[in-house]
Amino acid sequence: MHHRRHCEHHGPSLRKRLFLAMLAIFVVAWICAGAYISTTLARERSGAWDRELAAIAQDIMVSLPSNISQLSGATNLRLAYELPGLSERLGRFAFQVWIKPRREIVVRSSTAPATPLQPEFDDGFATRVVDGEEWRG
Repeated sequence: MHHRRHCEHHGPSLRKRLFLAMLAIFVVAWICAGAYISTTLARERSGAWDRELAAIAQDIMVSLPSNISQLSGATNLRLAYELPGLSERLGRFAFQVWIKPRREIVVRSSTAPATPLQPEFDDGFATRVVDGEEWRG
């Protein structure tokens, strides 16, 4: 009788420890799967946004004068909205057009910051925080 009481104080049973171990493995597996799916979806969403940004950038560049590289930032340049659907597509986007070699802005939407979205002027897309707001450019 003394021996039985001594065994009862050794902690949780083997069945309970096995259950907790299996539960921990299950939870960790679901967390890993959720993180993987979330990362994959974020990457796909970012790729879709980048394709949309690239298409809009191309539309913007087509609407600008062909001699834009000779213009200065002091030029009162406005975007030609007569391209089919451009104003509707731009409704939710802000844009900047810079002369890369001079690092001078020549045109931007009223909602875009005056500072470059890519201060290094690297090709491609990057996410940056300007005045507390996240921008993709």
